[in-house]
Amino acid sequence: MAVGFDLDRMEVTSQPVPLLDGIGNRGLPGADYSVSEEGTLTYLVGRSVVGNAGADQLLWASPVGDSLEVLSLEPREFGEPRISPDGRYMAYASPGEANNRMQIFVYDLELGSTPRQITFEGLSETPVWSPDGDRIAFSSMRAGSDNRDLFVKTVNDDSAPVQVAKLPGDQTPWDWPEDDQLVFVDNEGFDIWIVDPSGSADPEPYLQSEAALSDPVVSPDGTHLAYESNEGGSRAIYVRSFPEPRQQTRVSQGPGRTPFWAPDGSGVYYWGTAGGVDTLFIARTRAEPTFQVLSADVVLIGDYNGEEGDVNPANGSLLLIFDGTGGTGLDDGAAEEVEEERHFVVFNWFEELKARMGQGR
Repeated sequence: MAVGFDLDRMEVTSQPVPLLDGIGNRGLPGADYSVSEEGTLTYLVGRSVVGNAGADQLLWASPVGDSLEVLSLEPREFGEPRISPDGRYMAYASPGEANNRMQIFVYDLELGSTPRQITFEGLSETPVWSPDGDRIAFSSMRAGSDNRDLFVKTVNDDSAPVQVAKLPGDQTPWDWPEDDQLVFVDNEGFDIWIVDPSGSADPEPYLQSEAALSDPVVSPDGTHLAYESNEGGSRAIYVRSFPEPRQQTRVSQGPGRTPFWAPDGSGVYYWGTAGGVDTLFIARTRAEPTFQVLSADVVLIGDYNGEEGDVNPANGSLLLIFDGTGGTGLDDGAAEEVEEERHFVVFNWFEELKARMGQGR
């Protein structure tokens, strides 16, 4: 769609006009298209999927990576899977049943029952469990939000989500270590903030930097925070004291991303690469008398989504996403080509745009 816009008055000057139909979106918030400055348009139609929605498969791995087990969930697109504090449930984002935009689902790991969709409006992503496991914080773009703002939803009732923070840019929740501490990233400055989920106080910055910060997670004892930063020129994992960001220690020996703590706080898992392949490492650490990295070990190497991962607090099992494109043989029969993915390129597309919109717009 397109609308006319007056840059001088900063006003929309026309009704929306449809431009292209049937553009693929793979369940993402926006369609897959791009326009160059010279007016060349490229876009995607269709998509290749596994099962009924995506090509992801969830796996359990042992804490040291020596065994793998496939979750009994139909392969689909999984985003930010997170385990509840008691290890009983998993929350994740996946295309909703009605609008195909990312929504939050809850799955009972013990019963293996059908996942339950708990959000239905707009787009909702990045679920984070409350310390008592009764609520989930998430990022959502919906009516009344500026962009992706922070919301909290009670899991076991039909009450509407409550907005708890609204800043100019997008906000992404990452951890909820205490009832009054929700840790999130403001994606306008890529800084780390803390807010009381009750909405009783304004958000306060925990760590602001010229570097891009992301994926902050608090240690099980609440004394340290691991996060990702590109302050050294590439993405790497660091740890600082919490709730005050004093001492800083680099955790990843090389590039690193997406940290999560071992349940006993004895180490930080993070993703890196070995030979160009996604590799999960664990940095063995000691918190006293000062935080120190003792060693770094490879946990497993394979065709995984190296931007996701969580650990089951109950037993230390690792939750991983297999992206379905490699040859592990875990469930080769699950792949089903539903719709052919095709890419189109249109030259001089600005001429078509002007014709549809009217030369004066």
